[in-house]
Amino acid sequence: MCFDVLIEIAENLGAHKDMFRVDIFVGIPASANVPENATVKERMKYLEIAVSECEIFPTTIFPTDTLSEEMARLWLAGYKMGNYVTVPNSEVPLEYKETAILSKGFGKL
Repeated sequence: MCFDVLIEIAENLGAHKDMFRVDIFVGIPASANVPENATVKERMKYLEIAVSECEIFPTTIFPTDTLSEEMARLWLAGYKMGNYVTVPNSEVPLEYKETAILSKGFGKL
């Protein structure tokens, strides 16, 4: 596995969002039957990636309120200055864009 895969996952999840945080776990599952004498290169074949959590808003867990306030100020200043580019959103279903409602069966496998 290469770090390029992790970067691709994070960038695809965060595409077209003005703020996005993603937690990605990378590791070898306990259920993997990795030979005890496997080399690092051999162990890499067993690595798995799991997206644990995503947030589309800044965290508010900071040691001081000052940091949160400054982050909010800069974020809003960027909007006021027009420091952004709007892009078409192909991730939202057309049904929702037109009606603001999703049908009952939407999203079921």
